[in-house]
Amino acid sequence: MNRYKKKRLYLFLAIFAIAALAAFLLINVINQSAAFLYTPSDILKGSFNNQNQKLRVGGLVKPNSLQYNAQGMIERFVITDLEHEITANTINYQGNWPSLFKQGKGVVVEGTLSPQGEIITTLILAKHDENYIPASVKKQMEEKGLWRGQDGP
Repeated sequence: MNRYKKKRLYLFLAIFAIAALAAFLLINVINQSAAFLYTPSDILKGSFNNQNQKLRVGGLVKPNSLQYNAQGMIERFVITDLEHEITANTINYQGNWPSLFKQGKGVVVEGTLSPQGEIITTLILAKHDENYIPASVKKQMEEKGLWRGQDGP
């Protein structure tokens, strides 16, 4: 093998090694920041038990489960999948509460699992059905005469 081919081979091996390292680091970062969706049943049956990893829990806000603090802010509520329930702890939650957050309605919370089995929330997402339309879009459609009432556009 001549000197030119050796240099080209070493260059190819170096580029391959750097690309492999970059791919490994990227996959590692994605795995650490990913939040997989679970139901309360999944968590209580042991499908998720890593208390340091982010997770999302989806279900319904159990009616009459909202617990308020002295300032009138929600501290805890229960998420149910109609089979099992898990408590969402919102004491340190700093985000905005979704306007669609209501008892008996769908919700997805993101956070970590505490040793007590509660979800320490960092994000709250209210779920809606396929017929939902944001108020700002509805207003624009009304102004243009495109809105047809409750049935949508």
